[in-house]
Amino acid sequence: MGSRLVDHLLRLNGWRLWLVFSVVTVVAAVFIVSLMDLALMGRITSDYLLTGLVTAAIVAPASLFLMSTLLQEIAAQQQQNLSRSVESAETRLRVALDSSDEGILMVAADGKVLSANKRFFELWRVPPELATAGRDDLLLAHVLDQLADPEGFMAGVQRLYGSDAQADDTLQFKDGRVFGRYTRALALGGEQGRIWCFRDVSVQVHTREALAEREEQYRAIVNQAGDGIDLVDTETLCFLEVNEEACRMLGYRRDELIGESLTRIETWSDVALREAVATVVREGEASFEVQLRCKDGRVIDALVRSRAIRLRGRTCLVGVWHEVGKRKAAEQAIRESRKLLQAIIDAAPMRVFWKDLDLRYLGCNPAFARDAGRSAPEELLGEDDHHLAWADQAEIYQADDRAVMASGVAKLFYEEPQTTPDGRTIWLSTSKVPLRSDDGRIIGVLGIYEDITERKQAEGAIRELNATLERRVRQRTSELEIVNAGLMQACDAAQTASRAKSAFLANMSHEIRTPMNGILGMAGLLRRGGVTAKQAAQLDRIDTSATHLLQVISDILDLSKIEAEKLSLEVAPLALPSLLMSVGEMIGERAHDKGLQVHVERPTLPDGLVGDATRLKQALLNYASNAVKFTAAGSVALRVIVQESETDSALLRFEVEDTGIGIDAPTQARLFRAFEQADSSTTRAYGGTGLGLAITRRLAELMGGEVGVDSQPGKGSRFWFTARLARCAGALPPPHKVDARDAEALLRQHHAGRRVLLAEDDPVNRTVVEALLTDAGLQVTLAHDGVEAVRLATCEPVDLILMDMQMPRLDGPDATRRIRQTLHGATVPIIALTANAFAEDRDRCLGSGMDDFITKPVEAEALFEATLAWLSKGRPEPGQTHGRLQG
Repeated sequence: MGSRLVDHLLRLNGWRLWLVFSVVTVVAAVFIVSLMDLALMGRITSDYLLTGLVTAAIVAPASLFLMSTLLQEIAAQQQQNLSRSVESAETRLRVALDSSDEGILMVAADGKVLSANKRFFELWRVPPELATAGRDDLLLAHVLDQLADPEGFMAGVQRLYGSDAQADDTLQFKDGRVFGRYTRALALGGEQGRIWCFRDVSVQVHTREALAEREEQYRAIVNQAGDGIDLVDTETLCFLEVNEEACRMLGYRRDELIGESLTRIETWSDVALREAVATVVREGEASFEVQLRCKDGRVIDALVRSRAIRLRGRTCLVGVWHEVGKRKAAEQAIRESRKLLQAIIDAAPMRVFWKDLDLRYLGCNPAFARDAGRSAPEELLGEDDHHLAWADQAEIYQADDRAVMASGVAKLFYEEPQTTPDGRTIWLSTSKVPLRSDDGRIIGVLGIYEDITERKQAEGAIRELNATLERRVRQRTSELEIVNAGLMQACDAAQTASRAKSAFLANMSHEIRTPMNGILGMAGLLRRGGVTAKQAAQLDRIDTSATHLLQVISDILDLSKIEAEKLSLEVAPLALPSLLMSVGEMIGERAHDKGLQVHVERPTLPDGLVGDATRLKQALLNYASNAVKFTAAGSVALRVIVQESETDSALLRFEVEDTGIGIDAPTQARLFRAFEQADSSTTRAYGGTGLGLAITRRLAELMGGEVGVDSQPGKGSRFWFTARLARCAGALPPPHKVDARDAEALLRQHHAGRRVLLAEDDPVNRTVVEALLTDAGLQVTLAHDGVEAVRLATCEPVDLILMDMQMPRLDGPDATRRIRQTLHGATVPIIALTANAFAEDRDRCLGSGMDDFITKPVEAEALFEATLAWLSKGRPEPGQTHGRLQG
């Protein structure tokens, strides 16, 4: 109210204010005097009125002057406040414009620059002196000099001025940058101008181009695949698509096969073919060994892996053919070679045996088996000397074995008695040497002996014979020395074979995992870039096949490490309810596809349990996967039961129960042996290597437990294993892992632009890892071998190094040692990338100064989590080690 009154008075200031004020003053004076006269005199007199008017005339000018002065000061104050408000609003507007991620430019219709924010000058790389010069012509020249097509740019600008049209396009720069540009008309006091917005979209554009290029590469890879690939309609059994390799294998052109029936190349009857198709549709996927008929009449052996998919409302089969004729020929050659080797071993007169650390027989040759009264070496596996014919000498024999293993020193050519199965006593010349693994650890004892009973008898006769007999004895002794030298060579050969076994397994892991890393990595990149439903199905097939192959290799390596006693268990806090839920989720999708229910019973467990979560999950998943595989309808249940609970440990029983086909008693007796399967026939309907249950048994034994199964044919099965887990007061469950998508987002949010050096000699693996890191917003520098990695790390500091273990010229560990000797290299985190999976590979990483360890095939989840952890944490202080490399 007061503010509006002041505004009215300010508008009346001048002669109008004087007039209004005079009238008001006179009226007020007359009114006041009249009231006073009426109150005093009881009437109104003219002299009182005259006195009031004179008084008003004297007071009014002075009051009016003071009021006018006050109004002018009020007006000045309001003007000053208004100026400050306008200035503050302009400041806020400028800050908002300068904070924008887009470069904004406002230009009048005559080309004069009206305003530009800070981001505009940054994007267009305008020098500070030019930005403040006020020379629009120089600024325009600077802009045009950076563009790949300045003439086209100017022509487009001219077309837009004078119109109300909006535009949204891109600008190409000479240096490869790409800007997104948006413009619209801008009204400026009756004149037409334009506002221009610019955004750097170089990364997005280049990423789309790279994805298009990778898609072309994928098509080329599929078309150049070494296996035949087809797509068949399950109703008509006609080919819908075939690749070039399928045509080459069969001798047909593509147009000759498309639309033709599968019976044209299959040697099966129509009924058998229909049954096979029905099996694939019912099970989702299946493998068959078949004979395919070529165009020229030849018949070839092939392994066909087929999977059912839905395509445009109909069920189709995707088949992958692999010719196995050469493989069968190679297998036949191996069998013949083994027969020849076995014949040589059977004919050898030498007795050879070897035992484990528990002094149980791991193997022997047929001659030794005959001495023990057995018909074949296999009958002695796992036996103890106390259960053989020479039980009376068992303690002496085993004492010698322990002494050799404890000292690591061979005991050669000593004589000892032995009781034969028929009760006779004979004399042996025995040599025993420690049996070592490839890393030098003693894992048993190797023994060689010869029956010298006749020689002992001859020695007794020597004392009664003349010098001629002594000469004959010396000749015999010389012959024995030659034989013993041959035995030593056989011992060395056995040790060399043991070392070669571990080296072969490590090389096999590397040679298989390295290309599988490329296959899975490229498939993952294609999937991340967006694919069609058909391509997604093909990628699923690649993932499934590659994952299955990796699982087979991992099972073989795990079994080998367990048998070689190289597998060590971790001791860390456990979250068993989460572990059971994780296994349930891992089998959930396949169970859902088969219409099965998965039940996970939440247990009540003692506090502070510690153990190896990875191996517990592996053992439980072996059971759960088999349950889904052998169950056609019903459910699969996972549970854990506390059997014993003590202050320092607890014995837990893990169970997987299903409603599947069940197992008969004879089959149960051999289930947990390596390479054994419930259905081992050549026509078996269920795949697998037969290693899963054997590995579960070995893992349970390592954890102080055992395994078993309760089952009846047709009534389902309950597989179980026990594990004794330690209890540690105050042990906390493992922390919640960052989701891989969260890890990628956190990398992009907090570490975008940080520099990573990738040292990798394989081009496919290099492409996969580089693309993943680039998508996460990191800058990647590539090194093709260890020498280049050392040079790049020395020339320009980086925030993280990903180091392949096996590279030409200089491998990963040696490159790491050289980098650690530099100033910056002593602190930069270094993560190993390796296709090997043995514990000694982790020890090599630690020994060379690496901080972390990622196994190939590199999964995006593991890569993002490790990269985020080390970019957030940095290299630990001396004496500390990141959790991934502990135990």
